[in-house]
Amino acid sequence: MCTPEAYAVMQVGQAISQYSSDKSQAKAINANSAKKAESLRNSAIWDDNSQIRDKEVKKQQFASKKLQVANRAKEVEGMAMLKLSEKGVGGNLISRLVGQIKREAGNTFSTLDLNYENTIRGIETNRIATNKKYENEILGLPRAYIPSFAPYALNAGLNISAMYLSQKPPSSGSPQSNWNPDTSWMNGSFNLS
Repeated sequence: MCTPEAYAVMQVGQAISQYSSDKSQAKAINANSAKKAESLRNSAIWDDNSQIRDKEVKKQQFASKKLQVANRAKEVEGMAMLKLSEKGVGGNLISRLVGQIKREAGNTFSTLDLNYENTIRGIETNRIATNKKYENEILGLPRAYIPSFAPYALNAGLNISAMYLSQKPPSSGSPQSNWNPDTSWMNGSFNLS
């Protein structure tokens, strides 16, 4: 068995060692989490930029398709009017054919617009979901609280005190040795007078 003084030194040493170990472990966990978070942020930025580029490409594709449809409608309208006027046909027949060409172009524009809106909405939804996924991954990374030395010191102090109390009983002349606590309340009999 060691002396109380050696025990006290050993307890303080263990408290300092445990505190240092826990603190370095917490710092290591936080450093690893910070590295992973940085990597995830970079991936999120790359994915977001990629989806923004996809959105812009789709916008350009739909604009190009609409321009092609508009040009083709004008071309067909012009050809129809030229052919009909060469044959000597006029009046309501030309108006009806031109109206039909314009309706077909309008239907095609409507379909393109609907597809455009659905595509862009889908890209935006995917963008939001991807950003949320990265956000949840970053928030889910482990983080450790860097400990204070106070609980370790308190634990060492309590262990040292317990050792001293177990080694050196109080002297018989102390007031603690004559102390008799009132335990009457434990049996259920209360005397409130």
